[in-house]
Amino acid sequence: MQKFSSRNRSKIASLLFWIACPLLSFAQSLNQDEVTAVKMWLDEDGDSSLYIKVSAACNNYDSKRAFDYVGLPSSISLKLKNDLVDTTFVYEHPRFESSMLMFYSESVWFKNFEWKQAIFIPLFYCSQKHGATMPLSYLILFDQRMTVVHLTFQCKPEVWGSCKPVFKKRALKAQLTQLPADLQEDFVQYVEKTYTTREDLYPNHMTFKQKKYKDWNLASVVSLVEASYPHELLHRLHTFIEDQKWDLALAYLNEFEYLYVNAEGIVEIAGFRTSKQTYKEQANTMAERMSTQAELVMQQADQYVEQGDFQRAYSLYKAIVETTKP
Repeated sequence: MQKFSSRNRSKIASLLFWIACPLLSFAQSLNQDEVTAVKMWLDEDGDSSLYIKVSAACNNYDSKRAFDYVGLPSSISLKLKNDLVDTTFVYEHPRFESSMLMFYSESVWFKNFEWKQAIFIPLFYCSQKHGATMPLSYLILFDQRMTVVHLTFQCKPEVWGSCKPVFKKRALKAQLTQLPADLQEDFVQYVEKTYTTREDLYPNHMTFKQKKYKDWNLASVVSLVEASYPHELLHRLHTFIEDQKWDLALAYLNEFEYLYVNAEGIVEIAGFRTSKQTYKEQANTMAERMSTQAELVMQQADQYVEQGDFQRAYSLYKAIVETTKP
């Protein structure tokens, strides 16, 4: 993995501290329809940070009301800071009356070209009117400039229906003239190999666990997710329980409940199936055995998160906190 300068390490440490230490009241001020993320790297332009913010986002199961805000302006701003520039790029979806933007931090990919990073940021569209044709847009940053590319795919009707891009390579590369020829070819290959089903074009977080996405992940790029995704909240809750940092564990438990849990203890996350049972009795039974099975109980909760069974994971973590904290 590429080594970072002391200044970059200090920046990372500051961001990690900021993310890991929320106030207990922070959840009450969250806008759950706004998604933000930070990407950091080191290249020819020096220590670089990219701050990504999407307003009126409709991420699949990140919002309880995925379609309530259709008709509001949906936009993404990119703030790029390095030794050469401190600039902001803004993209607004031109037809927001019919659909809104989806953005996932883990869908962003990088490619190094002659000591400079090219950043490829896919934008998906949340619409109740998607038919055989599905859209995809890309914001591409390279050499301090942004390129916007719009793509369409022809898809079969079933949920897992296969999709094929509808473009001619020559026409697509004509939109990429700001990129070197090698990066143009990398982009075309990525699009053709990656977006092959409807799920790839209307994704959730689990989509990006597939091998075809991980093959493009760069270890030299540090990614700090600031958005309150359900799996991120539960992973942090898991860590603080292990470290017996109960104030922080309660903060993340409260934040998860504020965003995703109703008065009956049911997890409600748009675009993702959750059970209508609370599993409270099973969770309490397992948590009571913490003295002899603590590690197994934590492993089980973590497995539920990985499986996307947030109802079971939440109920188990809540029981662990309530029966174990001093």
